[in-house]
Amino acid sequence: MKKMLIMLIIIVGIYGLYRLANQDAPVQVNVDAPVQTPPKDESTSKSVILSEEIKRRLYVADIVADGVMIPDVFTLKVGQPVRLEINPKVDVSGCMNTILISELFDPFPDDAPLVEKDKQIVMEFTPKKIGTYYLTCVMGVPWGTIEVKG
Repeated sequence: MKKMLIMLIIIVGIYGLYRLANQDAPVQVNVDAPVQTPPKDESTSKSVILSEEIKRRLYVADIVADGVMIPDVFTLKVGQPVRLEINPKVDVSGCMNTILISELFDPFPDDAPLVEKDKQIVMEFTPKKIGTYYLTCVMGVPWGTIEVKG
């Protein structure tokens, strides 16, 4: 238990230093970047095939520690189809092994994507309303933020 507590303190400290160092320049994804269509891969989900039919704006993030995703802020446009690819680089524990975007991508409770090391998570959706949305675990602990603009 003591080792786990020390590990948690170290992770929170590293995350705090990262956030402190980047507070003036939040990591964001440019919505004006060119639209990319992902390559066709017959071994993946049906959503990849859908992406070839509908051009979706591609966003990529990495999970680098329990509760730490980089980038963790995304700015999207209303009505623009989105493909969010999340690449877990580490195993995570507890409720943080799930990820949802309430009101944008919310398959809960049956099909909430599980965060597993080296297993890419693909979320495809089209934002319909302007607002702030949060990437969270099933218990509501935040992974990141999505700002939808007009």
